[in-house]
Amino acid sequence: MGSKFRLPDPLPSEFIIFGDTASLSAINSLLDAIGDTPARVWLEWQRESDRDIPVHVSDTVTVTWLERINDGQLLREIAEQITCPPGAFAWVGCDGLTTRSIMQTIRGRHALPKTSIKAQAYWK
Repeated sequence: MGSKFRLPDPLPSEFIIFGDTASLSAINSLLDAIGDTPARVWLEWQRESDRDIPVHVSDTVTVTWLERINDGQLLREIAEQITCPPGAFAWVGCDGLTTRSIMQTIRGRHALPKTSIKAQAYWK
């Protein structure tokens, strides 16, 4: 999750999580830490075997794997299409371009305040 990341207090109504295999360790740590708080997770895969990497799911966590095409196009499209409830918290950990794009969408289109978003590019 990054050494400077702290869980929001109080916990949000839902976590909205975007990542890829490079950030999966941090995502699993986050999912372990949030307990029963609902979370929707979108993960990019590049090789079929990527989808075999364990994700820490529970009854309140949904995970959707998306193939990485066109520099993260599918993740960026999902960020535009989803509903993002007030009180949600977004966590984004992808390549630099995708992370910036999703963060702009979440702040602009979904109107989440900067304090409700943690974004970190894990690679270029």
